[in-house]
Amino acid sequence: MANGYTWGVKDGTIIDLKTFALNTVKLNLRDGIPDDSVDSYYYDSVARAEVRLGGILLTTPEQATRAAAEAHQGQLDQRVSSNENYTQVRQRYDAMLAQVRAWQAPTPKHEPFRALLEQQLLEAIKFDCHESPATEPPLLLSGDEWLKRSIAGAETELEWARQRLREQEERVAEQKIWYTQLVESLT
Repeated sequence: MANGYTWGVKDGTIIDLKTFALNTVKLNLRDGIPDDSVDSYYYDSVARAEVRLGGILLTTPEQATRAAAEAHQGQLDQRVSSNENYTQVRQRYDAMLAQVRAWQAPTPKHEPFRALLEQQLLEAIKFDCHESPATEPPLLLSGDEWLKRSIAGAETELEWARQRLREQEERVAEQKIWYTQLVESLT
C-alpha cells in the first residue's frame, strides 16, 4: 500500500532515487529541509532574558521592597486559586470514578472497557492531583532577599536561553551537513 513517502513511486511521478530521497527528507525531517538559520525565537529568548536581568540589576532597594510585597501578594492569590482548582478537579475526578465503579458492565465483554475507564481516571488523578493543596503560606521576602533571588533566577533564565540557542545552532549546522552529504551522494 502506497503512503506519503511512496505514492509518487506508485503513480509513476517519481522515477529516480534523488527525487524519492529528497521528497522523503521533506516528509521525514522534523523541520523539513534544513534552513540556513536558527529560528528567531531562540535569539529573542536570549534578548528577553538579557533585558530582564538588566532591569533587575537596576532595581533600587525601594523598588525591590515593593516588588517583594507584590510578589508575595501574587503568591497568596495564586495559592487560593490553586487550592480551589485542586479541590474542584479532585471532586470531578472522584465523582466520575464513583460513577464508573458503580456502573455494571452490560456483558463480560464490556468489563475491560469499564476497567479502562477506571484506569484512565486513576492515572489522571495521579497526574493532576499528585500534590496536596498548599497549606503553608508563602514567605514574605525582604527587598534584598527578593533582589538576590530575582537576579539568580534571571541569570539562570539567561544561561538556559543561551544553552538552547547553542543547541539549535549546532542542530542546524549538523542538519545542513547531513543534507549536503545526502544531496552529494545522490548526484
